[in-house]
Formats: sequence, C-alpha cells, structure tokens
Amino acid sequence: MVFSNEEKAVITKHLQGHIKLYQNLSVDIAEDKVIKLFPMLTLYPEYPNPFTSEINITFYISNFGNVELDIYNIYGQKVKTIIDEKFYAGNYFFVWNRTNDNDQSVSSGIYFFNLKLNGKMILTKNCLLMK
Repeated sequence: MVFSNEEKAVITKHLQGHIKLYQNLSVDIAEDKVIKLFPMLTLYPEYPNPFTSEINITFYISNFGNVELDIYNIYGQKVKTIIDEKFYAGNYFFVWNRTNDNDQSVSSGIYFFNLKLNGKMILTKNCLLMK
C-alpha cells in the first residue's frame, strides 16, 4: 500500500530499492512509488497573538530549499519580507517587530504571514496587532 498526499513531504530516496521487512518477507519500492508521509513545511502558531510590539514566528522545513516569509495586510498588500533565502532542513524562529520594509511602524489590524518553500507550497496564518 502506498500512502500519498501531494501537500506532504516525501520519504527520501534512502528507502528506494529492496527492503527486507521480516526474515524472508521483503518488498521492492520503485522510485515512482516512494511513500509520502511527513510534512514538508509547517508554520506553527505565532505568539503572542494578539500582540503589541513583537510577534514570534516559527516554522519547519523537511529539506533544503528557498524559503520566503512575507507579511500582508488585510488588503493583500505586502507589508514586509521577513526572509527570502535558502535554508537547510530544520526548525527556524524569527521575530516581527511590526515594521514594514521601510522600517516604519504599521497600524493596528489583522496581518497574514505567508510561508513559501521553493515558490510553490504556501502556508498562511494570521495575527492581530493591537497598539
């Protein structure tokens, strides 16, 4: 049985090939039948939410790739790019200090965090800024 979910991550090619399951029982797994089980990208709940001065943003990626973390207002306008660079697999932590790309304070309201991996997978969370 092959478990698959296109929005989840891929077990690496280390499992490809001939796998011995139990004594004389074994199975062959072709490259196109690699089992998908683990999330590739996770955006954890930001805290504190609501916030007044800073909010903590934590995410996880399962493999090396270009990560973009942008903040948008309720009108869909990009307020700030927190990161746009390559990262290895792991957990990462960033702080947004309620400023825009010009280092000016933004007004109170609802903001959205968009997290992208390799320009494809997008996760979104929202937060409330109160002054």
